[in-house]
Amino acid sequence: MKTITLPSGTYAVDPILDGFEFIEKPSSNVAFVGTDILANKLYVQFKNGSGYKYSEVDCDVMCALPAALSIGSFISKYVVKHFPSEKQEKPLITFIEVIIDDPYPEGELSEETRKVWFNKQIANRLTRNSQKEPVTEITGFSDKPEF
Repeated sequence: MKTITLPSGTYAVDPILDGFEFIEKPSSNVAFVGTDILANKLYVQFKNGSGYKYSEVDCDVMCALPAALSIGSFISKYVVKHFPSEKQEKPLITFIEVIIDDPYPEGELSEETRKVWFNKQIANRLTRNSQKEPVTEITGFSDKPEF
């Protein structure tokens, strides 16, 4: 089974998704998005484990996806009910290990402190190669283009 490393950790990827490139963005519902631009296919895995594989997806839609302000809203507006889909019965991307840049703070932590720490880890992974100094929080992404 193929593995991928994303900002939040290392994951095993089902062979059904060979040829797909994956991204993860902050979202309340979407865990991962994978695109196979040459085959015009899109895979969306939700945080609850369910997933959908879409076919015949326009290249413009797949290329605009990473820049969407809200990945869930973009998928809902431009993908669902616009392209043929196939529900996946099991998660096709599964967690293997977390990548940690800073040690987890010791002691009793509030939910807010845990979220800040985790978001900092993701932000550091996203910016490691593009900036000299890591960022301390994730800010918004550019808005989605209109089609």
